[in-house]
Amino acid sequence: MEPVPNNSAFSSDFTFDSPQDWFFDLDCLDEELPFPSSPINYEFWGPQDYSFDQYGAGPSNITSPAPPPRRSVKSTKFPSDEELTFLRKYAQVAEDFNFKRLNLDVVKMPPQRLQFKNLDDLPQGVSLNEHMAKVFDIFIRKTIQKAGGNLTSTKYWLNLRNPGYRANDGFWIMHQTYAIADGHFLCNTIANHMQSNKNIKLDDAMTISMKIFERDKKAMTGRGKSMPKESLGSKILTKFGIKWGLIAGKGHCLPKALAVGIVWSDYKNEKDPVKKEKLHRRYISLTRIDISAEGRAKRQLEAAKKLLTEAGMDPECEEHSLDDFDKLAAHLSKYRIRLWSNEGDTIVPKDDKNINTDGDGFIGLFFADNHYEFFKPTIDDWGLRFCHKCSTLVNVKHSKKCKTRCQRCGNYNCRASRGPTSFYCDDCNIYFLDQKCFNAHKLPSSKGSLPHCKKYQKCNTCQKIHQRPEYSKKEHECHATHYCPVCSQFRTTKHECTHSLPTEPERRKALEKQKKWTMVIYDFECVVTDSVQDREDEILFPHKVNAVAYRLVCESCFGDSCQHCGPVQYISFENTESVVDAFIDVLSSDVRLKNAYIVAHNGGGYDHIFLLKAMTKRFSSTPDFISNGSTILNATVKVAPGNVLTFRDSLRFMPMRLADMPKAFGLAIADKGHFPYLFNTPENYNKVLPTLPPLEFYDPKFKSEKEKKKLEAWYEENYGQEFDFNKEIREYCINDVEILTASVCRYMKLCQEMFNGWSPFIQSCTLASFILFVLKHEHIKKG
Repeated sequence: MEPVPNNSAFSSDFTFDSPQDWFFDLDCLDEELPFPSSPINYEFWGPQDYSFDQYGAGPSNITSPAPPPRRSVKSTKFPSDEELTFLRKYAQVAEDFNFKRLNLDVVKMPPQRLQFKNLDDLPQGVSLNEHMAKVFDIFIRKTIQKAGGNLTSTKYWLNLRNPGYRANDGFWIMHQTYAIADGHFLCNTIANHMQSNKNIKLDDAMTISMKIFERDKKAMTGRGKSMPKESLGSKILTKFGIKWGLIAGKGHCLPKALAVGIVWSDYKNEKDPVKKEKLHRRYISLTRIDISAEGRAKRQLEAAKKLLTEAGMDPECEEHSLDDFDKLAAHLSKYRIRLWSNEGDTIVPKDDKNINTDGDGFIGLFFADNHYEFFKPTIDDWGLRFCHKCSTLVNVKHSKKCKTRCQRCGNYNCRASRGPTSFYCDDCNIYFLDQKCFNAHKLPSSKGSLPHCKKYQKCNTCQKIHQRPEYSKKEHECHATHYCPVCSQFRTTKHECTHSLPTEPERRKALEKQKKWTMVIYDFECVVTDSVQDREDEILFPHKVNAVAYRLVCESCFGDSCQHCGPVQYISFENTESVVDAFIDVLSSDVRLKNAYIVAHNGGGYDHIFLLKAMTKRFSSTPDFISNGSTILNATVKVAPGNVLTFRDSLRFMPMRLADMPKAFGLAIADKGHFPYLFNTPENYNKVLPTLPPLEFYDPKFKSEKEKKKLEAWYEENYGQEFDFNKEIREYCINDVEILTASVCRYMKLCQEMFNGWSPFIQSCTLASFILFVLKHEHIKKG
């Protein structure tokens, strides 16, 4: 290729005369692209005054941000035929590629080589940088169009990579819309980096790839087949209060679910008793399960076809996707429609759609196993209670705050309006707008309840209507509008704060927890599985548990010999295909482990993750957990009624390596040995070597100099010993559990001796929270 003409806007450092071996990787999604702090060479773009922020980059440490080309005007339309002709003339890039859908929300364009051509035949008066920006711009718009997105709200990732520039894996546009980051923005990004890296060369061998965040309109296609009773979707549906599906028959499940939802919503909103009863009978006829499924399906199908016809859609089409969902939702504009779904093997429903948020009615749908189901939103755990009075999704405490409820008399149907006189109540110190509202506040709203007058009163000092102390059991504090999480009360924004002290019942409950408990102390060993090609064309090495050692400890033995707890147990690849599942069988079925505490060292960052993931799938139970960043500090999983397992991390109490514990606690136990982690692969199972494996399998490069020297000395001394893999991994795993068990028990005894009998692992999830617990229960006094 010919060199760039001298009259181009490029400096002499940037040429197109030598192809580079570009390559691409779009999987480093967590990496951020730092901008260089060096001044910008304005010879590249020409001097102009632009703010970098207006192009979506946000604040940066660039002292003089490079502006886009002079002719930077964002397009509002997809490429025209003329622009596509321009792209084909000046760039060689594939047009017949197919997107790879990564999930329902993201498609990936495979790496494409973009080669500039005809650079000697640029349009008159157009500089090379403007020309490049236009090529990139057309290409970006064309790709977004092909993915089914738009130029205002569709977000995308774009990456370029070059051996001459490795920082952060090349040039990035991260999660931006075209309206913010167009082709000129990409050139601007490249220019910024060129100032600090002279090895970058833009030539005829560039590679570009994109991810487009655009939902698959044909995804989530409902085919009308009911969910299998044992499917994950059915298990999740029970969390929404549905024991069996309401939508019957094959086909039309989306319009059927909407038609049933319309009748239910109208019934709940109707005020006329006669019409309300008619709608109720209609809803019962569509959903009652004491009639044949065929009869129910026939009525639902008639309602579904009627709805499709009214929406201008084909009533004979049996399958409907998200695209059809949007069309039907647009037709049902007076109903707020919310759709949840289950994707993959997660047991947490995903909130997919929330349409017509101003609608007076409400229709709740759930999608799983290619089936749409209607449900009544009355499950507080998911925030699915719908108030038909104010048309809002609410929680269980909403009744006191509903905007349709009169704050003076407590009635929902109060229509008090200001008249020539007001009515004053001597009992509650509140003025009322009319006589009807005044009379209503003296009467109880239901049998056995107190009238509003006995619940609320107005403060003469701060003029706020508040709950009476005899009703709320709390004294009123003027101007206390700020909830303080420390003292757990509503207080003034500037108040003398103290931690809320435990009540006597709370103290008794805490002591009761320590009377009888069982703890499972365990350790996983993991294999780095054979490399697999994931859907992103990247080599991943997922860890897989292939051995676990565990020991039970109770309040009686504290790690000593105990008939109840027994010795250390071991499960490995030798006796089960899935070690994690076998361990969960023990945790969930052993009667000794009811409401047990599960402890591992660094469990919140490693071991517990394997367990929690598998347990949530098996028990269809979402764990409650406390985390610090990505580290789990505490988690609880309900495995059966009345049986909740609590996960603790010993590292949060004893911040030291497992190898340091015997010395720290003066334990008469074998030191933590050495094990070749990298030798732990399936092909080495059952293998017996005449000597130790090569030293590199012990991963010495990740050890400190001191530890590395100790390892090398040990290795040299023991090299000639026979190495039985199955025996070595068993002994190593059991030794870890013995060390951890002895350390945890010693630590608990020390704490109980020092802190008036309080046990750290039973009462708290971290050392800091345990210290606060002890202070509140033993040292901080009221007042």
